[in-house]
Amino acid sequence: MPGYFKSEGSKELVAIDPPVGVLPGYVRREPSVLYMRSKIFSLKDTEFPITDGNGDVVVRVTAPSLSFKFRRDILDDAGNVLFKLHCPPLRLLAKVIAMDADDREVFVVENRFTVKTKMTVTFTNYNSKQKETLHLEGDMLGRSADIRLADGRVVAQLDRQLFKKGEITSNKESYFVWIAPGVDLALLASLCVAFSVIKEQYGQ
Repeated sequence: MPGYFKSEGSKELVAIDPPVGVLPGYVRREPSVLYMRSKIFSLKDTEFPITDGNGDVVVRVTAPSLSFKFRRDILDDAGNVLFKLHCPPLRLLAKVIAMDADDREVFVVENRFTVKTKMTVTFTNYNSKQKETLHLEGDMLGRSADIRLADGRVVAQLDRQLFKKGEITSNKESYFVWIAPGVDLALLASLCVAFSVIKEQYGQ
């Protein structure tokens, strides 16, 4: 990616074939990187963009004013709803459910207290029409974490260090998501938002 270099320890991500995701229009054939916030909202803002390595907006994240605590909406750059994320209340283990604009379930993120897997994601792949499972391994609050398919292939890597034009960016309030070719960027961006919601709301 022009102007960007992975930090030491980052993986070269192999293309995923057949593609994986729920929105085929967001699948790219080349490697991509997304710029993410760790704390997805402050009291001063209720909307922010998620951009790629070229600075182009991939999706926008909003917090509806009447449901600030348990709701996040993922929009395309034109303001159309792609996913509506919400946390069911009164749960011991964290869970985020994503619905589409017509309130149909698209994917579910659940916390897991295991040695390797911290969170799991289930969704129906647009390509195969079969259920897929993704696993978050590592610590998204630490230096890096991987998002893997059930067969072990890495679809994305979360990294807190990025080299750009000879400078190192290392910021506890932001991180970068390296995404393999053949993976839905809108889905991955939304999953990272869901992971952040779980961390903020449940401390898990």
